[in-house]
Amino acid sequence: MRRAVLWFACAVACAGPTTGCALFTASETATPTEWLRPTLPPLRSAADAVQLQVVFVERPADDPAMQQLVWQEVDQVGATPPAVRSVLADNGLRVAQCGSNLPPTLQNLLGLSAEGPAARPADHSTTRSHQLSLPSGQDSEVLVNGPLEHCRVRFVLNGQQEILEFEQTRCVLRIKPIRLQDGWVKLEIAPEIHHGESRLRHASTAEGWAFRPGQLTEVRHALKFQLTLNTGELALVGAGDGPTDTVGQRFFRHDQDGQARQRLLVIRVVHAGREPSDDPRQP
Repeated sequence: MRRAVLWFACAVACAGPTTGCALFTASETATPTEWLRPTLPPLRSAADAVQLQVVFVERPADDPAMQQLVWQEVDQVGATPPAVRSVLADNGLRVAQCGSNLPPTLQNLLGLSAEGPAARPADHSTTRSHQLSLPSGQDSEVLVNGPLEHCRVRFVLNGQQEILEFEQTRCVLRIKPIRLQDGWVKLEIAPEIHHGESRLRHASTAEGWAFRPGQLTEVRHALKFQLTLNTGELALVGAGDGPTDTVGQRFFRHDQDGQARQRLLVIRVVHAGREPSDDPRQP
């Protein structure tokens, strides 16, 4: 199975044509990434591909907009079932969804209002955007944090705590879009901890098992979740409250130059793709 990897440190602006791509244009210009723009024309996405715009917003860890305000203005209750939401909260993860009409705080974080990062560069905000184009059912690895030389992670499942130590760690979200119908997409998202040396390992592919280079992967199936979004709607994933070694804290918070920082991941469904039978060129 082919997988795409999104490197946070090397994220670029939208690639390829998108519906309503202006949504995040302001956030892209809020940071000095102009030199990263490709000089060649972007590749055209397949008509049946699901197109996702993936945006990272980063701010100081004590920023109230990231800690509280944005979560009060989006739908956390309807995003996931109560049991799933409880498990995610125990592990320091927050998940929400939002319609295409963005609330004020989210507009601010994305740099789409006069109060956003573009207007206040002194607030130490950064925003990175990248577009993924995936066939329905194909997953993509999104690097959220790392590599970390040493990492301690606390898992809390069924009331039991398990603390593990990892070396050479990368915190990854595996995202799989599945086309439903009439512009709807189901996003399946799974936190993964990749660790250890990269070497040839047995991996499952579309043709069966094969040797592929990669690290060891630590996965907790109870932390997988899914959201159903219509075209133009957004999913938000970030850190909740809890100890500094929870999954959410390890993924979305880090230190930079002695300052605690936190990240918010925003995923927007740009285009749900279409079934081959929807191609007007078909008889």
